[in-house]
Amino acid sequence: GEPWREGFLDLLMLPSMKPYLTEILGDYRMAYLPRLIMMDPGCAGHYLHGGRLNRQTFAHTYMAKFGKIYSSLVIVEFPLTDEGPGDGGLALVAGGHKANFPIPERLKDYEAYQDHVVEVLVKPGDAVIFNEITIHGTLLWRGEHQRRALLYHYSPRYQLSRALYPDVSYPDYVADMTEEQQAMLKPPQD
Repeated sequence: GEPWREGFLDLLMLPSMKPYLTEILGDYRMAYLPRLIMMDPGCAGHYLHGGRLNRQTFAHTYMAKFGKIYSSLVIVEFPLTDEGPGDGGLALVAGGHKANFPIPERLKDYEAYQDHVVEVLVKPGDAVIFNEITIHGTLLWRGEHQRRALLYHYSPRYQLSRALYPDVSYPDYVADMTEEQQAMLKPPQD
């Protein structure tokens, strides 16, 4: 296999992440393919989104009951470049996954309520785990370098129906993956 591929494959089932994802999701799998975010200096970012009431589906949920977390879609962001103070990049509203009110429009556009928005400071080698319904987005990129980050999305294995995966095919390099890495790609079993 290509040497550049190994690092990306290792992130599918990173041993240090497994206990956290298992605690939050139980038996889990990749929800969809990893994504790469690239932002050049001056890039406008992405509006703040998420929240429980802004979703018209139960496919995006968070609940804590009897001391256990139940979550439907979790994102792990792996920064490939530094995101320092004032650079912009990933931003979250702490506790935004528990909000029982719609996101105010002026918060979505980062025009108001800035004191509730946390600019996440990270370096390559860090990982940020958050629920998809946490109010999140990206702030205007003010860093002097290109921002790059990988997003890996995970969901409980039981959540998706096999009917959504009528014909599953895989690229050739999947044969080079470990059994545990391949399991992350398999559709749910009915």
